[in-house]
Amino acid sequence: MVIENESIGNVLREIREGRGLKLKDLVSADVTSSTIGKFERGETSISIDRLLKILPKMNMTIEEFFNSLNSYKESDIKRKMKLIHKYYNEQNVEMIQQILDEEERRTGGSEVYRRLNVIMIKNIIRLLNEDKGLISEDDVLFLSGYLLSIEAWTGYELTIFINCNSLLSTTTINTLGREMLQRSIFYQEIEHNSAMIKAALINIYDNMIDRREKQAAFYFGRRLEKMVEVRDIFEKAHYLFLKAYYDWRFSNDAYAFERMENIIKSLKNLDSMGIAINLSRKLKHIRLDK
Repeated sequence: MVIENESIGNVLREIREGRGLKLKDLVSADVTSSTIGKFERGETSISIDRLLKILPKMNMTIEEFFNSLNSYKESDIKRKMKLIHKYYNEQNVEMIQQILDEEERRTGGSEVYRRLNVIMIKNIIRLLNEDKGLISEDDVLFLSGYLLSIEAWTGYELTIFINCNSLLSTTTINTLGREMLQRSIFYQEIEHNSAMIKAALINIYDNMIDRREKQAAFYFGRRLEKMVEVRDIFEKAHYLFLKAYYDWRFSNDAYAFERMENIIKSLKNLDSMGIAINLSRKLKHIRLDK
């Protein structure tokens, strides 16, 4: 793959100079200062593999570099999903509905993506108000078909999968979840996508326990446990909550509810009210299922 856009070279030069680096500071065995200089001036193109050798010498990831090309502006759906996450934690269905109405009215661009976005937002509303009529069987088939047809997932497909896997059949979740994990080495190279993998595993683990799929729950729970790092405080808390739920569901652990309650209390003490509220809502549903 070759990059030819002149503005990309300009951005590379601006970042290099802004960090006080000279051309010679970026050279390697097969990337000369002359090659970099010509690319910065828009006189020649550069291959992606050479760019990947230059960026580490600037202590910069490929994700950060391409974000800088877009002036660090978020994509429209990423911006909307941040708002939806905020409103979900506040249980504000009305504001999420407004975003849904906006997406349904949107014209231009891909109709496939517009429909996927609509299904995703509808499902988030469904999870809040438990209105199962919001999603049609055709929507579920369309969603499943899309996710199964895309071989190289990006952050967009991960977002769809995280927010919609409760709609999918157990077989489809197992298939997509295992394929996702096989590609996890690639995803983990991009920190944001690595975090999304963990979020997807949390949702899959939760769903498999809900559906009483012990073997699948155990598999995805163990994979989540291995991925969660010391710094992942909230992912760790979510995992421990779901592990207690697993132990209650499949082993009738007498102390499971106490463990879940203690995790919620700890999150409140950390002033993490959003996740504490969500887990409190989950615990209420679990108690009703006793």
